[in-house]
Amino acid sequence: MKIQDWMSEVIAADVMTRQMVTLQPDDTLAEVAGRLIDNGISGAPVVSEGKCIGVLSARDLVNAEERVNADRAEFARSGFWGAGFSMPVDVYEEQLTAIRAKIAPLSQQPVKRFMTTDVVSVDADDSLSLIVNKMVDEQVHRVIVLDGDGNLAGLISTMDLLLQLRDVNHNGKPQA
Repeated sequence: MKIQDWMSEVIAADVMTRQMVTLQPDDTLAEVAGRLIDNGISGAPVVSEGKCIGVLSARDLVNAEERVNADRAEFARSGFWGAGFSMPVDVYEEQLTAIRAKIAPLSQQPVKRFMTTDVVSVDADDSLSLIVNKMVDEQVHRVIVLDGDGNLAGLISTMDLLLQLRDVNHNGKPQA
């Protein structure tokens, strides 16, 4: 059997990780960073009510500091403090609360602010060939696997794919 044939026969449900670390939108970056490190992973799906609403990756964590620093610089230039005297108190307090949330220490920021919301997903019965092509085309290291109802069923990472190839190589099934 050629590897191309094998990749057309194997489906997402055969290779996906079912027991995975998931994140909640309001988890802080400090909590999440610890979970990712403790589990030896570089990203995880963000789930709300069984639906995957985003993915947070190590790349998102790196970019988060840049965003917070940019927000702080923008706030410093904005002259907001002087503007407070010319607006109703309730509007001022609402805006101040929003600003405080944006410039809070990075470790206290919520996942939902930095997660990727354009989730790259596949169906559980999609072929490995389709999945690999999608990962390459979208330039991602993981895809979310959805069940028939659109709920999170699993995850396939580049490591999952490499493990499959290693196992195939050791078992002597497909040939290139």
